[in-house]
Amino acid sequence: MFEAWSQDAVNKETSFNLGTNVNLTCANKMWADILYIIWEINLKNRNCKISFINDSEGTDSCNDGKSLQKASTGQLYLHIPKISADDVGVYKCESVYFGGNENHNFKVAVTVRASSTT
Repeated sequence: MFEAWSQDAVNKETSFNLGTNVNLTCANKMWADILYIIWEINLKNRNCKISFINDSEGTDSCNDGKSLQKASTGQLYLHIPKISADDVGVYKCESVYFGGNENHNFKVAVTVRASSTT
């Protein structure tokens, strides 16, 4: 018998340099322990979802290069390649694993480095 413990969401505000690759982590569990992860992504111009379900295929309604990837440590993360202004928004993640769950909300912003003029 498994018992899940609900907890309040962890809220984070993050800012990344325009054009960099970004990795967002929702849980400190290994992929083998994960029952499912759902990323609900609310962007300025659209909403989409990316999910992983253990022993099944996940979904990706974003179709824009964002993907769930596995680190060499076995931890899953959301990868955003070359972040742009179109990627600004709120990324909500629910991760359910054997024994509990984690919820994270990331408010993602993009910064532009000032160009140096000489």
